[in-house]
Amino acid sequence: MTTTLSRPTEHVAEVVSQFNLARNLTMEQVRILCRHLEAISFQALEIVYRQGSPENSDLIILLSGHLDVVRELPSAQSPSSFVAKLGPGDAAGILGFVDGRPHSATGIATCSIEALALSRKTFAHLVQKHADIAIVLLKNLIVIAADIAYEMLDRHADAMLYMHGAYARSPLPDSYSKHS
Repeated sequence: MTTTLSRPTEHVAEVVSQFNLARNLTMEQVRILCRHLEAISFQALEIVYRQGSPENSDLIILLSGHLDVVRELPSAQSPSSFVAKLGPGDAAGILGFVDGRPHSATGIATCSIEALALSRKTFAHLVQKHADIAIVLLKNLIVIAADIAYEMLDRHADAMLYMHGAYARSPLPDSYSKHS
């Protein structure tokens, strides 16, 4: 079960300032951001968010522990597909947080997790009171989401090459020329 902890401390602000999510924020802006975060924890094997569910659209920032992100598939032979393993400094639930739609994957705590949560409602307040911080935060979330998408595209390309036997082929001979 999720346990809500106390508000983040100054030490947590120093830790958060090192994360990609806080890139290009001043220390004072990170402190302001941390005042809007709720400290939470999850037990091992607890589902943090479930694919298809609109519940828990909070942005979750991992301080400790690991979260497996899996995509549930409609196949009995392969009920789920591994997407990513997130650890300290990573943000989880990005798409659900940004667009408010149901989660596209399931997040499962692989061990005890200490994290920080930013709700969409609290973020709306942050936008009104500290638009400069909200804009930087959104830009950072876009970069993080793009990095994830590029990594997934690379994995897909590798899988396609593997499936089509490209890895089994020998390299082209040195005498091969594109101009011949």
